[in-house]
Amino acid sequence: MSYLLSDCPSAIYLFSYTVYDTDENSAKKELVPVINRCKHFAKAVHIHFHDDFYLYFDNQATIRLIFNIKEPQDSILIKVSSLFAFAASLKLELINQEFSSK
Repeated sequence: MSYLLSDCPSAIYLFSYTVYDTDENSAKKELVPVINRCKHFAKAVHIHFHDDFYLYFDNQATIRLIFNIKEPQDSILIKVSSLFAFAASLKLELINQEFSSK
């Protein structure tokens, strides 16, 4: 199911999440619940989500999490506030944001 409406503004938010572990496989396992919670949240509020970058270096596993809200302006503002509350609850790090009109 696509949550990206055509002819609407788009707000894209990139977050990262890092876990520290001396074992890469163990670190990956720690990231899975965070990714699953992001998927469930995005589905619940009808926004697009995907994770597209994984890095393990120096005992740190980092994943990039992308949320795209492409809806009318008033819907974007409501969903952004819930997205930021969700991100704060998981202690996600905001790394970039972009807004484009239509």
